[in-house]
Amino acid sequence: NAIWEQTGNISAGFPVYELYTTAGTNVNAIILPPTKLDLQTAEDLAGDIPHATVIYRWDTETQAYEGHVKGSPLNNFELRAWEPYFVSVNGYTEWP
Repeated sequence: NAIWEQTGNISAGFPVYELYTTAGTNVNAIILPPTKLDLQTAEDLAGDIPHATVIYRWDTETQAYEGHVKGSPLNNFELRAWEPYFVSVNGYTEWP
């Protein structure tokens, strides 16, 4: 295991994600920004994004997607800085 620590100033230039639900999909792609490194688990992320219902990631060990349903004790994986995540939402929101 390793500890990752960011130093320096965090720019205000990070994107604000617009997360949508459509007739075709409710899944949106995001990257965990350095302004949200206090979020440690999929449940933390789901709780921080309004209208989030499921957080997905690509598990490199199993070579498959893994999902955590908000409020469930299952698959509450640890988050990693700058990794992509997929967020299923049940309504429009902007984040962070």
